Amino acid sequence: MDAAIDLSDASKALDLANIRFQLIRLEDTITFHLIERVQFPLNPTI
Repeated sequence: MDAAIDLSDASKALDLANIRFQLIRLEDTITFHLIERVQFPLNPTI
């Protein structure tokens, strides 16, 4: 599957399999960034 949705083709852009794939990738990205952020729980005092 492609990494990005092809918005020029409406049938592909609205295909549930493509939407599901993109949502799973977004979920993975958010989870990864949260894990990275937890490594530095406190910001230094200015």
